[in-house]
Amino acid sequence: NGRSMAGSDFDGVHYDACHRLWDPFAQATWEGSREGSDWVGYWDESMVTLSLVGIAVPASALIGLLIGILGAHSARARTVIQPMLDVMQTVPTFAYLTPLILLLGYGPQVGLVAAVIYAIPPMVRNVMVGIMNVPENTVEAGQMSGCGRRQLTWWVEVPAAMPSRTRPMVMLTAS
Repeated sequence: NGRSMAGSDFDGVHYDACHRLWDPFAQATWEGSREGSDWVGYWDESMVTLSLVGIAVPASALIGLLIGILGAHSARARTVIQPMLDVMQTVPTFAYLTPLILLLGYGPQVGLVAAVIYAIPPMVRNVMVGIMNVPENTVEAGQMSGCGRRQLTWWVEVPAAMPSRTRPMVMLTAS
């Protein structure tokens, strides 16, 4: 019938290669469609949502980490970053959508950009607070060990700023 190897007919519906990755779930979905399930027709929308989340979360985390480190190390950058974060958290997500639709057109990329914009401020704030609250003696120990500025950031400050499940245990056993 002229179809390529990437797709085939399955009960008269095109079943393409990306669905083959999720074949057990897709098979159950198609079987459910014969029984009249209502949720079956949302496979494509579900995969778009899953891919948007899979892209938006790491992108927001990476951008937030880098901006947070910059804000923690530079008072000048912090005076610019703080008001921008306030605006980003105050303005509702739907207010971002209108200009984004005008710039990017209608589609999933608008939701991706809006999700990234909405998710960056908490990450930036948490990174800034974490790095600025690293104990001074920890930073001095890194400097005494001969760390350069970049090494101090990535090998001392960032790990020390991360939450640790063992710290409360150490505090309990020390008292």
